[in-house]
Amino acid sequence: MSFTTSQIATIAVVFALAIGAASLSRLLLPNRQTGRSRDRILEGLRGVAAVGVVACHLNQHMVAILGFTEPPLLGNHVGILGVQMFFALTAYLFTRKALAGEIEAGEFYIGRIRRIVPLYTFVCLAGFAIAWFYTRQQTFPLGAMLSDAMNTYLYGFAKNDPIEFRGINMLTLIGIAWTLSYEWIFYILLIPAFSLWRQRGLWRWSLSGVVVVLACRDFMLQSEQIIWPFFLPGVAAALLEEKMPRRIGLLALCLTPIAIWLVFWLPGFWNPTKLLMASIVFFGILFGRPRWLEGRLLQVLGASSFSIYLLQYLVIFVAARVTYGTIGQTTVNRAIAIGSISVVLIVLLAALSYRFIEQRWMTPRSPSPAPAPIPAPGLTAARG
Repeated sequence: MSFTTSQIATIAVVFALAIGAASLSRLLLPNRQTGRSRDRILEGLRGVAAVGVVACHLNQHMVAILGFTEPPLLGNHVGILGVQMFFALTAYLFTRKALAGEIEAGEFYIGRIRRIVPLYTFVCLAGFAIAWFYTRQQTFPLGAMLSDAMNTYLYGFAKNDPIEFRGINMLTLIGIAWTLSYEWIFYILLIPAFSLWRQRGLWRWSLSGVVVVLACRDFMLQSEQIIWPFFLPGVAAALLEEKMPRRIGLLALCLTPIAIWLVFWLPGFWNPTKLLMASIVFFGILFGRPRWLEGRLLQVLGASSFSIYLLQYLVIFVAARVTYGTIGQTTVNRAIAIGSISVVLIVLLAALSYRFIEQRWMTPRSPSPAPAPIPAPGLTAARG
């Protein structure tokens, strides 16, 4: 099997297994009101993006086991495009709310903390437990462990790598959370930016000009690994949504397969060319509205996509240890079997995580109603 074919096969199998596992995880999730067609399409996109990131990381392990020494660029492009879609989705959804005047600063920031921090905290605690399990025969000073634990936990807020705990590189367990630091910055800037945007006139032009100049400057100084501009397609989509003719959306949808093909075969990951391709893909999906993304199982994957995204490294870390065993060797069949089980586990654990962690914190508990007053016996008799 050729290098490219093996990557395509791995990615296809991961998607097939994830969709199959979604039919089981659907039983673990409460019934969801899916809302409008556009919202269902975005939920489906979220599910595809999350599985794409999982496929990317499992593909990296599989090509190494198959003996290939080249970097698995095809699989890496799948995962990075998934992350770029997450960024665009985040920016679109919250920019749309800001434009509609549906965001109040205090509630917004509290809501974001409730949405992200509980699951991230759980993932960190699980990562510490796994690291302890694999180093339980070793002794480490308590002070050093507490310091390393705090430094590791801050990674999801400030991306302060390198991080380790009990001698284990914690990027292998929670490194997927690198995207959270960029999300926090977006949330922090969103409220003041739209306070200026609402001023209209010169303020709008000045704000737009500053963003464009900063993006151009960053790409000119460093043509690769410029992350923050990939929120801009979502911002632009929200601003243009009411003015976007249906035919433009259909045109973008027709261009989407070409853009995806170019994403896979053009060099680089986070550069201006890939920003253009990611914009076409996102605009095509948002405004072209491909109905296949409304599939029920993709809705299930979309609902638990944040858990799929954050939990995957924990499962893959343990799976890699089991795959190689104590002798550091494995077979292709063993790797395929354990990798397949890992995909199913990620999806099922994500459904449990969504139900028992995410949902409980996303919806604030309503205060208990005050007990009804007990009428006096005489009054009751009179009413009777």
